[in-house]
Amino acid sequence: MNEYEHSTIFKIDLDNVVHNYETVKKYVFPSEVIPVIKGNAYGHGAIPLARTLVEIGCRRLAVGKVCEAAELRNAGIGSELVDIIIMSGMLPYEIDKAVELDASFFVHDWKTLNYVKSIGSSGRLPRFHIKVDTGMGRFGFMPEEGQMVGEAVRSMRCKVEGVGTHLAAADEEEHSLRQLERLDAFLDGMKPPQDLLIHIASSSAVASFPSMFRSAMFRSAVRVGDLIYGFSSVEEPPFKLYPVLSCVTTVTQVKRLPPGWHIGYGVDRWIKTPITTAVVAMGATDGLMNSQAGRADMLIHGARCKILAVCADAAILDVSSVNGVEPGDIAVYIGSQGGSVITVPEQARAAGTGHSELLSKASLRTPRLYYRHGKCVGEMSFQRTLGCSSPNVNLG
Repeated sequence: MNEYEHSTIFKIDLDNVVHNYETVKKYVFPSEVIPVIKGNAYGHGAIPLARTLVEIGCRRLAVGKVCEAAELRNAGIGSELVDIIIMSGMLPYEIDKAVELDASFFVHDWKTLNYVKSIGSSGRLPRFHIKVDTGMGRFGFMPEEGQMVGEAVRSMRCKVEGVGTHLAAADEEEHSLRQLERLDAFLDGMKPPQDLLIHIASSSAVASFPSMFRSAMFRSAVRVGDLIYGFSSVEEPPFKLYPVLSCVTTVTQVKRLPPGWHIGYGVDRWIKTPITTAVVAMGATDGLMNSQAGRADMLIHGARCKILAVCADAAILDVSSVNGVEPGDIAVYIGSQGGSVITVPEQARAAGTGHSELLSKASLRTPRLYYRHGKCVGEMSFQRTLGCSSPNVNLG
């Protein structure tokens, strides 16, 4: 671990990003692949992943907030290289910023559409996608509003680039197909041009329902996050993915605890028999969750060791069944060691959360090291970033 100068690191394999993108692109062809890199690319690092995807021909990326679009533009990823879609609901000042950044965005209600119309009247040319609520109850026009929306946008000075919706349960066929029918009803009313980009399918839908992205009438696209990062909620996706992220930490203390000794914060967890514990240099700030205590493992010497407690900057593991554990030993949170493997989906299940939610929780104090062709090509952390100034970090 000394070669990295850090006690806990995330390793990001950019070659696997390339493989996964190309694999999904081939599978959904001729539909377009829109990688979702919101939440700092699910904790992987939005800027280096965006640069890698742009280098291999990706021309559209999706983010969650306007600040994320600004981060990419400020890093030199200009609109001549890639279009950025901002997917969350937008307030007027955020729309102004999106237009300034030459980013496209979702328009989801009449108030927003009227504001965009006023921008077009002022001489600027906003670019946006229409958002339709087909059964999630969040952002979007209702399916029966298609005709009114179509009439409104045809009278505006603007560029409508697409129509999209979000699936409420992308791995559930009946409701997903019902949402697709509602989107079709909206499009029938709207009567958009056939070169419009239609996007509904997420990672789970891509792996499960080809009908979600193969349209005979419109150019279609898929918005995928998990698949780009090498994992899927579908047990056996119809293509081979490679994991992008691995995470290792370091043992900082090993000791024997007597019966009745309490573990971690609070007094609700205590041991009945003597155990040997290892404290590792990874805690909640680095992405662990309290819900993983007693449910999740790490690998030490290739053996699974239960996480007993999670603190802010450390975690306590049970290493009673592993011989010779010492300070400085490597503990694998995500990845492989000695023939054993722990995956992102496994850790997410143990935490009782989703893949993206789990990985997005890790702060930038935990360095991300980036690899191409087996070599470390850069680092993103509080102190160093991959070819740009520290994102959203003020070191005083």
